Amino acid sequence: MKTQVPETATRLNVMTGIAALACLLSIVGTLLPWIDVTAPFDEQVTVEVNLVGTDSRDGKLVFGLAFAALAAVVASRFYRRVWLGVVAFLVGSAIAATGIADIANVETDITSDIARELFPILHISPGPGLYVVVLGGVALAAAAAYLAFTARVSGTDSSEKLRGTPGDD
Repeated sequence: MKTQVPETATRLNVMTGIAALACLLSIVGTLLPWIDVTAPFDEQVTVEVNLVGTDSRDGKLVFGLAFAALAAVVASRFYRRVWLGVVAFLVGSAIAATGIADIANVETDITSDIARELFPILHISPGPGLYVVVLGGVALAAAAAYLAFTARVSGTDSSEKLRGTPGDD
């Protein structure tokens, strides 16, 4: 006999899935280029260098935070605790803020006046990984806020298992 899963549990499962995918998106973003550097030497030769997120401290930080948030999201799948959603929300916000700050810093810090004088032909721009990290952080923060809010509103901030989880009969 198939049990009926409440609509709220279905919505929570979807939001938990979105939060988990957002964590994975942030992890993938750290493995993509964060900085693209191109230098045309003449009409036929152009050198391109990409620095991936894990080459920097910020990238390693985002990588670790995304895994921590993934653990909190997976735990919230089975235990509706407000603090799990709050932790995931704060981590998602930190991931998004780090990505936004790094996007802003690529043009200002790296292409300082000294670098422009020494290497006037360099073109330095944010890579796609930074934008993926920001998207993952924002999506994680939004989904985690929903999870924390629904755990708080429903009053099930306890160690009770969420109804409708796999293995419950």
